[in-house]
Amino acid sequence: MFTRDEFIVYVSCLIIQYDQRQFPMPLRHAGCLPKFSDEEALPP
Repeated sequence: MFTRDEFIVYVSCLIIQYDQRQFPMPLRHAGCLPKFSDEEALPP
């Protein structure tokens, strides 16, 4: 199976892929570049 760290990375990648399919254009596009990606900023 996965180690704890591998599991966190795997789930993070799945969330990013899902969000990119649901929202092909970035949700935030005004102002300066944010510290977090859209996936990181959206609550679960």
